[in-house]
Amino acid sequence: MTVPDNDTASTEVRLSLSQDALAEGAGSTTITVTGTLDGAPLTADTPVTVSVGAGTDGAVEGTDYGTVADVALTIDAGEITGTATFALAPVDDDLDEDGESLTVGGTTTTSGLSVTGTALTIEDDDTRGVTVSETVLPVPEGGTATYTVVLDSRPTGDVTVTPSRSSGDADVTVSGALTFTPSDWDAAQTVTVSAAEDADAESDAATVSHAVSGADYGSVAAADVAVTVPDNDTASTEGRVTGLTAEATVSRVVLNWTAPSGTVFGYRIEASYDGGSSWAEVMANTYGTGTAYTHVSGLKAGEIRHYRVSAIFGDGAGPASDAAEANATNALDGLTATGLAVEDTADGKPTVDLCWAPTDVAVGDLGSFAIQKRRVHPSYPDEWADEDFFGLSASDAADCAEGSIGLRTSYRIDANVRYAFRVRARHARGWALSNDAEAVSVDTTRDFRTEVKAGNSDMSADTEVPATVCRDYDDPATPENDAGTFIVNVGFTTGHPLFLYYETVNGFAAADDVTLVNATAELVDRPYSWALGYRLRITPSTGVSRWR
Repeated sequence: MTVPDNDTASTEVRLSLSQDALAEGAGSTTITVTGTLDGAPLTADTPVTVSVGAGTDGAVEGTDYGTVADVALTIDAGEITGTATFALAPVDDDLDEDGESLTVGGTTTTSGLSVTGTALTIEDDDTRGVTVSETVLPVPEGGTATYTVVLDSRPTGDVTVTPSRSSGDADVTVSGALTFTPSDWDAAQTVTVSAAEDADAESDAATVSHAVSGADYGSVAAADVAVTVPDNDTASTEGRVTGLTAEATVSRVVLNWTAPSGTVFGYRIEASYDGGSSWAEVMANTYGTGTAYTHVSGLKAGEIRHYRVSAIFGDGAGPASDAAEANATNALDGLTATGLAVEDTADGKPTVDLCWAPTDVAVGDLGSFAIQKRRVHPSYPDEWADEDFFGLSASDAADCAEGSIGLRTSYRIDANVRYAFRVRARHARGWALSNDAEAVSVDTTRDFRTEVKAGNSDMSADTEVPATVCRDYDDPATPENDAGTFIVNVGFTTGHPLFLYYETVNGFAAADDVTLVNATAELVDRPYSWALGYRLRITPSTGVSRWR
């Protein structure tokens, strides 16, 4: 009787490794290589000579790893696998480079068999960077202080790090450029910062930045150093200016103060444009004993400026006075904004009516009106800093109550986009500035589209809701304490995606306008958000839920 064999004859030995990657700094590591026949076992031993590395590899023998002698691997008769080991010692070269691979191949003397090799990657563990030893450096006035700079990895060529004063007091100077080579890259070099003597009694500050260039370091950034220079001058022991006042108009600020005791040779005037965080010199010395000064620099609407004054005596400047606030703006509430439907306007343009009934001021006392507007959207800053005012005349076309100023604008207004407005006017010798008011000019000829997303009331809605969900559906944006329910945001919008916002829809009700199977829906607290739309809590009952 003949029994036919159903095994496939082996034609190949396939090599595999116990690990296919090794960190550059791992040191000598034992690797197990396994040879596997691709078919039936043989009746005789199968010898395989395993070689590590090839001339075409990215990893170079002797440079990236130590030489490895050939290894003998045997697959015993009747077996389909055999193993051997070799030691691989990567070279930690300090270069920031890509991982490099080496080939593990082999040969066999068994007739009819070939050997298929594999590869092992040596993973780099170096990162280009510049280490600056200090982030804050105190420097004595009239003296010096130092910090060090060093590279984090061996460069492929010379690298230059150039420190320089990028901002702050000009009395602060910095030593010159530093050059690092592939042979001394890890030797820290010293930067010297100097602060010159000055005659004032003010402390100074500066920022030292570092430009990095050369070899493979062209895109590397280095941290700044904040330099502080405590002053070593003694302020005058004479008196301090008191009673400083600042009367502001749209064109100038008039300062008045009370002179201190002692012989005064003049006054130093300073102004702050950032709430007192920093001070700029307006006048170094008035060279007189008068106790008034006019700064011909008007204030913008809404701008607040601060001033301080120091008396100058024979032995230097005295201490600065308390700061006085200059404000030429009178904040007057009472502004409302109403968006007109585009089809109701005479020219078919998106239009907004503004009505301003300023509190405590007769409208006849205001003039030279101007409007400021900005888009209202989460991606836009909630501030007016970069927006310009544009002039606008009062208009009887605006439907405003008696005693209000009416203004109508269609200037650069897009339909179905929410805007915030405020109005500026001249009042006496200063400004009057309204509150903010928001409005949308709706184009109802553009159909609402519905967007359904998952999320909770404090997150942006960015997860599509599946049409069918199981009872235990775990929405990714739903808090854990809402397990068993999930939040759905339903938004109705006509806005361009770049300025997407959601509008209320009159009469929307969860019970009537959302179709559910095996689930219930309810509006959550604070149910509507122009950023998210309507927020519904969906509670599945049994089985699966479908909704639309």
